[in-house]
Amino acid sequence: MLKRSLLLLFVAAITGCLCENIDCKLPSSWWGIWFQQGVRPYMTIDKESISSKGACHVRHKDRVMVKKSNSCYKCIVFHRRHANVLQYKETLSCSPKPGPDLQTMCRTIPGDAPLYTLFRVDTQSIRCPIQGPLHFSYNFGRGLCAYPLSKLESCTLDTRISLKYQACPNVPGSEMKETQFECLAGWREGRHSFLVGKMENSHITVDEDKYRCIMWEKVVEEGETKIYLSISGDASCNGLFSTREGRALVIYPVNPESSCKFPTWLREGKLWNSLDENIQLDMSEESVSGLLLTRRELVDHGGRYYHQEETSNIICSSHRQESDDLVVMVNHETRGCTTGYVCTTFRKRDNRVAEMRMGSMAVTPEYACDKEYFNNTLPFHTIVGGESSSCPLSGRFSVSMKQSDFSLAVKPDILSTSGSATSSCLVPYSLYMGCNNPSRRDMVFTACQGGMQESSTTSKKGAITYVQAIHVPVDDWTGCD
Repeated sequence: MLKRSLLLLFVAAITGCLCENIDCKLPSSWWGIWFQQGVRPYMTIDKESISSKGACHVRHKDRVMVKKSNSCYKCIVFHRRHANVLQYKETLSCSPKPGPDLQTMCRTIPGDAPLYTLFRVDTQSIRCPIQGPLHFSYNFGRGLCAYPLSKLESCTLDTRISLKYQACPNVPGSEMKETQFECLAGWREGRHSFLVGKMENSHITVDEDKYRCIMWEKVVEEGETKIYLSISGDASCNGLFSTREGRALVIYPVNPESSCKFPTWLREGKLWNSLDENIQLDMSEESVSGLLLTRRELVDHGGRYYHQEETSNIICSSHRQESDDLVVMVNHETRGCTTGYVCTTFRKRDNRVAEMRMGSMAVTPEYACDKEYFNNTLPFHTIVGGESSSCPLSGRFSVSMKQSDFSLAVKPDILSTSGSATSSCLVPYSLYMGCNNPSRRDMVFTACQGGMQESSTTSKKGAITYVQAIHVPVDDWTGCD
């Protein structure tokens, strides 16, 4: 058998005969599920075959001869643009025989043969090379829409950008709309860069309308940096010959915001949390005008409790009022791919304690603090930050509370039952505070019913320096023992 294989290899090397498949394998970088415009189902490539094309018969680098049937052989020439994008050309018709060699068959592909683009379906997105905030004008064939300028915004995830088109009165058919773009692949050819991604809005439902290819370049004109780009008209990279033709955008930098920054005392806190743990502020270490805002919501899913989180990027835009202990400011918020302006107040109560109130999101900064978006019905959030300090209250306390309130005070997901009688059941309800670590407020709430003990434990950073006075100390229980 070994001699026969060596003989076949020797004959193939001399004569170029491709009469038999000798271990034809496709590169692992091609494997996967791919979308091609107009082709259903998705194309699948594995180590030995290409669905809808045939089995690998012979391969040399990016050239493959596939066998679809005993009387159908084709040459396919692949170009790997990115891990998520393949392009190929193929012979226009089947050959009844494999021919003398692969090169001869591939030479029959005409230069003007269609170039097909494959987009990987089972993939992860990439960081978008163009990040907002930026302004842009656009021309989709009906005239230049440059007043008012449209906006390009970054999303919370840097793999997505949001294009907010404005309607121009002098351009028929222009309309206000928002389209999100998820970046999937990027590469460079000569002086032009290419970007592939998926468009998303309420009107896009099929893959043929989602996948788009973008040609773009960055230039400096009259001392100003601009980005010219052109978007393909279909789910391919065909027809992109210039960044200034077709569905074209011109992107301009946004004038930098005024020197708006968060208060020094707020920045020094670094990490702030609300008492109910539903709000967290993570101050930026790189910028005096930025922070990350995390919102948490306790969700009841059929009796099982979990926290749902959402993170926003906050950039200080302007101050409306400022004093030593109070600041009213308008901030630019990016929540997912939704962006807008939010009126926010911070009132300093202590070096580590503050109150915060946030309005709802407005489209423009001018109206963010109007009553429609910001008013006295909005809740205050008490936030604490900075380094931990010793807790002022420690010891064992009895709790003045009605028996019917116990089920409201302890959430079911943090309740634990010991199930045994205990000698500590001297009063119906008791509370231990700061007994294990002086820099933490460790609270153990205990309820006794018929000699049985139920407990729940909560731990907080010592930066929380006050507690509501619902705890009535008992003279004999001032210590932790």
